[in-house]
Amino acid sequence: MEQKHILLSALGVGVGVGVGLGLSSGQRVSKWVGGNWSPDEITAEQIEQELMRQVVDGKNSEVTFDEFPYYLSERTRVLLTSAAYVHLKHNDFSKHTRNLSPASRAILLSGPAELYQQMLAKALAHYFESKLLLLDVNDFSLKVTFYSFNLS
Repeated sequence: MEQKHILLSALGVGVGVGVGLGLSSGQRVSKWVGGNWSPDEITAEQIEQELMRQVVDGKNSEVTFDEFPYYLSERTRVLLTSAAYVHLKHNDFSKHTRNLSPASRAILLSGPAELYQQMLAKALAHYFESKLLLLDVNDFSLKVTFYSFNLS
């Protein structure tokens, strides 16, 4: 059961890539999804700001693998740190993965959004002293929708 939601490396997040490509030219969300354009619609810059608020800096994270608040097997810890090592510590190795698209080199914890996975990601960020985006797609969508409704 533990391995079911561990780590999928070399897997792209199609939704994020699609939204990023759709908004890269500064289009507004309603135009991108085919709605009527309004000057009060949320912009790509506002979405980017919300995404930046979801970034966890491992240097500031207090969650560590040594004092992890939940059960974590040694095997899971080793799998996570081994899979993330190349992506978070040796970016220069990416030239050897040129046959993979940039999105497919992303690290994705897959499964229902829960505190356990957030703690795993924070511990991983702390372990490598890196910045990771913790994105709960459902929560993010609600925030963006709420923000766009409050503009009008």
